[in-house]
Amino acid sequence: MGVFARGKQALAISDRSGLRFPYTEMVREWNGSLVHYSEYEAKQPQLQPRPVGSDPQALQNPRVQRASTP
Repeated sequence: MGVFARGKQALAISDRSGLRFPYTEMVREWNGSLVHYSEYEAKQPQLQPRPVGSDPQALQNPRVQRASTP
């Protein structure tokens, strides 16, 4: 089985800025973009909201509150 090159002198282009950086300093983001570690942004928690529970159950036979007469 072959071995990949280390890329000590290789350069890569950032998907975010289009600038050239050393290949060894590049990281992959959660969406698959290859960016420099100075441009890296972690995935925001709002992108995976927690499931919302169901509404409370209504009463089966509710009774109307009677007004008291003076």
